[in-house]
Amino acid sequence: VEILYGEALIQDHAARLFRGEALYQPLGQPYYTVAAYTPLFYGLVAVGQAFVGPGLLLARAVSLLATGATAVLLGYLAARHHRGVAAGALAALLFVALGFPTPFPWFALGKEDSLGVAFGAASVALLASGQDKQRVTGAALLAALAVLTKQSLIAAGVAGFFALGIHNRRAALWFATFSAG
Repeated sequence: VEILYGEALIQDHAARLFRGEALYQPLGQPYYTVAAYTPLFYGLVAVGQAFVGPGLLLARAVSLLATGATAVLLGYLAARHHRGVAAGALAALLFVALGFPTPFPWFALGKEDSLGVAFGAASVALLASGQDKQRVTGAALLAALAVLTKQSLIAAGVAGFFALGIHNRRAALWFATFSAG
C-alpha cells in the first residue's frame, strides 16, 4: 500500500527501465505517467526489482538509509564545526524531526528526495573536511549525483561552487567541471 502519493509512479518507471523501455517517453504518443525526475533513483529501484522483484520495500529502505545517513552527516558537520557532540546530536535530531515537508517523517519513504538530500549533504561534508583535489572531485561527483536524483537538488553544487570560489577559484572551476560533467 502506498504511503505517499508517487511511490507507485516511481515503481512503474523503475519497472519500465527494468523491461528495457525508455524512461522518458516521446511526446506525441500515448503515455500514462510522466517521469518527473532525473533517472538515478528510478534506475536504483529498477536494479532492486531485478534482484527482489517488484514492491515498495526496496525504495523505502533506500530512502530510510539515506535519511539516516543525512542525519549522521549533519550531526558530524555540527559537531566538528561547533566543537561538541551535543551540537551534532541536536542537528541530527532536528533534521529528523523537522527536515521533512510533511508532519510525518516516514512520508519521505519510497521517494527520491531523501537519497538526493543525502548526496548533497555528503558533498558539503566532504568539502568541509578539506579542499584538496580528491575531496573537491568527490564532492563534485556527489553534488552531481544529487542532481541526477532530483533536478531541484542543485543547491549543494551551487553552494560548493560559490564557497570554493571565495577562497580558491581554481578549485571552484575544478568542482564545476566535475559536477556538471
